[in-house]
Amino acid sequence: MLLGLMSRTLFCQAEKPDQEPLMEALNGRKIDLLCSHIYWYQQFSNQPPHLIASGFKGTLETLKGERVSLIIPEERKNNILSFTKVTPEDQALYLCAVGDTVSHPSDSL
Repeated sequence: MLLGLMSRTLFCQAEKPDQEPLMEALNGRKIDLLCSHIYWYQQFSNQPPHLIASGFKGTLETLKGERVSLIIPEERKNNILSFTKVTPEDQALYLCAVGDTVSHPSDSL
């Protein structure tokens, strides 16, 4: 089964995150989503986005029973939302944002 992991960016003020627009992964395979900012949201069809991960440089956060990790290297050029084994439940739109724009929306969005 081929799963599409869509990713888009949320804008905050004048900063624009650098992120791949579309990623596809086969069921059970590894995939890494890269972004220049550290707030990750997951959005399922017909639902609002919800924050799934954020962190600080030099951190590693494990999600979904160690199958998904947020990796933020010390140099923090990009952070990585890493899926060790993609499942059908992972099929969603993944949004990378400059800040917590869903919980704290800005008039500039």
